[in-house]
Amino acid sequence: MTANTLRLRLTDAQIDVAALGDVQVQGITALGVGDINRVGFYSGDSGVSVLAGGSLDVSNPTLDSSVGDVVTTGGDSLSLIGKAIYPTSFSAVALAGDLSLGGNVDRQILLYPSARGTLTLAAGGDIAPMTIAMLDNDPGLTPGAFSIYELEATQVIGGRPFSFPAVLPTTSLAERLLLHASSVPHRGDATPNRIFAGGDIDGMIISSPKVTRIGAGRDIVDMMFFGQNLAANDITRIAAGRDITATTTLQRAIVDYVNGTPVYGPLRPALNGGAFVIGGPGHFFLEAGRDLGPFLNSATDVFNAQTGGVASQAVFGGGVLSVGAEWNPWLDAQGASIVTAFGVAKGADYAGLREAYLNPANAANWPDYLYAQTTDANNAAVIDTSKPIYAAQLIAWMRANHPDALGSGTVDLAGAYAAFAALPELQQRVFLLKVYYNELVQTSVPGPSYLKYSRGYNAVNALFPARLGYTANDLTGGANGANKMVRTGDLDLRLSTIQTARGGDISILGPGGRVLAGSTVSTAQQAARRNYAGRDLFSGIVSNGLTLPQISYIEEIPTGFEGVLTLRGGRISTFTDGDFVLNQSRLFTEQGGDVAMWSSNGDLNAGQGPKTSANFPPAIVKVSDNAYSEQDQASAVSGAGIAAFQPAPGVEAPNVYLIAPRGTVDAGDAGVRVAGNLFVAALSVANADNFSVQGSTIGVPTTAAAPSVSTEASAASSAAEKAAQATAQARPRDERSIISVQVLGFGDCDDPSRRDDKSCQAGRP
Repeated sequence: MTANTLRLRLTDAQIDVAALGDVQVQGITALGVGDINRVGFYSGDSGVSVLAGGSLDVSNPTLDSSVGDVVTTGGDSLSLIGKAIYPTSFSAVALAGDLSLGGNVDRQILLYPSARGTLTLAAGGDIAPMTIAMLDNDPGLTPGAFSIYELEATQVIGGRPFSFPAVLPTTSLAERLLLHASSVPHRGDATPNRIFAGGDIDGMIISSPKVTRIGAGRDIVDMMFFGQNLAANDITRIAAGRDITATTTLQRAIVDYVNGTPVYGPLRPALNGGAFVIGGPGHFFLEAGRDLGPFLNSATDVFNAQTGGVASQAVFGGGVLSVGAEWNPWLDAQGASIVTAFGVAKGADYAGLREAYLNPANAANWPDYLYAQTTDANNAAVIDTSKPIYAAQLIAWMRANHPDALGSGTVDLAGAYAAFAALPELQQRVFLLKVYYNELVQTSVPGPSYLKYSRGYNAVNALFPARLGYTANDLTGGANGANKMVRTGDLDLRLSTIQTARGGDISILGPGGRVLAGSTVSTAQQAARRNYAGRDLFSGIVSNGLTLPQISYIEEIPTGFEGVLTLRGGRISTFTDGDFVLNQSRLFTEQGGDVAMWSSNGDLNAGQGPKTSANFPPAIVKVSDNAYSEQDQASAVSGAGIAAFQPAPGVEAPNVYLIAPRGTVDAGDAGVRVAGNLFVAALSVANADNFSVQGSTIGVPTTAAAPSVSTEASAASSAAEKAAQATAQARPRDERSIISVQVLGFGDCDDPSRRDDKSCQAGRP
């Protein structure tokens, strides 16, 4: 950066800069004078917009630069992290080049809090690594024109300094309340923050307090995203044309101190990013055109402080997490639903799915199963063409989510469809995915579509048609599935999680690949092989030349932050063209919520993890600063496999649907546990003795006679079920393994403190 290039200073103004070629800006700061409050001397409508026809570089000089008037450390001299305080709105666009906001020294860029601020970053090329946050705290607390902030020597005695709104496991409720304003400033703000790169987005740490849309033409690498939705219809979306992934570097952790000198452990790989956290309600879409993952691993880490040698332990979650109001206590408690998709570079035909299943103009082409059916006195099916099955569902969904679009009075399917089709496409996807998964599930439920997989494949071919480059599933001549699978991308979820902590559903879509949800190697062995950089990443620090990085070693991979989990209610629905393999991991709904899994041309495997969970996990209670106590669901998770647990006595139990028309549903060693009913539809079933079901079981081979399906099921459906069970019983069953355990001892039973220990008593002659 050349000295004495453009500097922008403002208070109650908006500055627009545009050039046909490249643009270099040396710094942006407030037009204040006097004490530290000058760095936040902005109004709520201040803004800077820089447009470059080529590349754009907004540099923030080093702390000892002669142009220090455009630099702030955020207000407290104890902070070693450089901070640049920008106005409330900031737009930086490089039409045909790269965008860089970091300069030569990594620092945090913080946008002054306002209810009217907007962030826009765009580049025709790449967006360079940066840490940026739009603040939404009470502006009267941080340095500014009318702030109570006061610094005496090196001690903050009023307000709080500017800081990245980081939430760590040790961040108290009082601290989290101060990170955000109680008024929730951007509630009702319809303008999303937008970030887009024609190439890659690399090493970005971003905190956004409102709906955000992020896209990259190629890859999103090492991103740490902390966002929030503020309304039930809000949708935050992050999409990459190719991969969303994380890289590793070799790092050493401080493992001990000897006479005040740090002792470093061996070089081990540590991931450099890959966590996506969404607060508030609504939906969060994460889409990769090719591969999704790996993510930043979850970890229970141990960090030895660089002064004093005091070790601290904390539990971090990595992957995709919906946290409700846990990070921002001023938000509604309900958490967002998560939709992850991988291998979708060629898009998905949601409009085609809508037209095929909802548009009444196409009703003449609808098959019988899209209408309500009853049986006559002869037990024959009677089709009621006046009652399409999705008509009432669509009207109810529109009433609940978009009542203004529907208007008042009586509405029929045509009116509901017209209003629905006028919604933004992302809003339509929410309901269309419900239709999609229902079509898949119905092939496993006794009734007119039981074991008629063509119904599911029709939906698959509608949403992910072969003309877009996906697997062509054959439906002619009674055949199902594909002669040749087309691979477009995989999901790697090993040692990380996709989970909702405060309600919200999870949907996983992989039209051209498989899900590898867990490793074949035990998590204990995995933890011993790597170090952890998450303390810096969750604090908004990419790298910092002024202080050593906080690299810790991993004690264990926390069970509650590995796998696919809904901790406090919510369904889990998965669709893959290939396998869904859990290995040592888990897929659980902890407090209610059905599980539906479909593999078009692969297997569903519950894995080989330890089967140690009970239907009611052990109660672990957290107590807040205000003495409010609640069960910690993440800490209560244990075991592996597939499970839908009973939410509470007297509450309707959830069901599990496992469908692999051309593959195997394998309960594995980990098993499948179902509080409600289990529905299995597959070419074959393995480890059938490892299904544990409280309700009815459909499609799993048994040695006894098949039970009655239901009083409402037709005779034809019952016959189909019995035929399927007979076929499955004809296959050789896997024999039970025999495990021999030899007890070598019970520890030091001569210790007087263990005289009453039952294990020692049992071991004595």
